[in-house]
Amino acid sequence: MLFSYLATLAFATMALATSGCGGSSKSGTTHTVVATAATTTADSATVPTGGEKVAAGKPLTRAKLVARANAICGSTHTKLSAISVKTGEQFTRVLPQIAIYDSAEFKELSKLTPPASMAHEWSRILGGVHLYSEYVNRIANYAQANNSTSAAPLFRAANALHRQLVVIAAHNGVRHC
Repeated sequence: MLFSYLATLAFATMALATSGCGGSSKSGTTHTVVATAATTTADSATVPTGGEKVAAGKPLTRAKLVARANAICGSTHTKLSAISVKTGEQFTRVLPQIAIYDSAEFKELSKLTPPASMAHEWSRILGGVHLYSEYVNRIANYAQANNSTSAAPLFRAANALHRQLVVIAAHNGVRHC
């Protein structure tokens, strides 16, 4: 997840809203929305304090965990950086792929077992990455349903969550997540 990606997401959301798209979905269309246990307001979200359950198994050293997490997040960062969005229509078309990248990032990160000293913080990072990927999935569903009215508050929540996640991840040596 990267700030430039979020800026692109903001631009595209605004483009959808100002182009007259949105308001309601087409009747008869079903969209899967991933549910989340976290409570958010329209304009904010927080990294879950309980986070996600961490993987069991032999823990990695802090250095190995950080190196593997940076490789996973770096790969996602590279994929997202290759996406160019200039119109609301393009945004609607590529957002499902972006959601897939974010979900895959979470799945790969959740396979890593942190050292005991990092278990709580790693759990919070995983919780934040998971919640963020759910938000992106929901935003993609709203965009495809031409419902920018519902996507905009979720974007603001994702942006607030991302800002917190960057601080927590950076504090633990993880970049791009």
